[in-house]
Amino acid sequence: MTPELPIVWSRIRQHEGEGFRLIRGDVFTYEMFDNYLRPVGRVRHLSRTNFGKALERVPLNGYSSVKDLQGPSYVYAILTDPRIRRGDW
Repeated sequence: MTPELPIVWSRIRQHEGEGFRLIRGDVFTYEMFDNYLRPVGRVRHLSRTNFGKALERVPLNGYSSVKDLQGPSYVYAILTDPRIRRGDW
């Protein structure tokens, strides 16, 4: 069973500032705010709600599973990372 968004959001918050790897291999970090995060060096903000929509789709079957959401590369990289998944999906 997939954990609810507050639990996953807490995990994402715990790893703020750590490196995450995009599909192409580039590494990024992010900053957390109340209800969104921002990849460092980017203007785009990714909302908690956006991650909630993606969480409804886990396990993600590739990047195309979230391509309709804001910042799909970042969402995919974060939600498929073992630090965030913790074996739950």
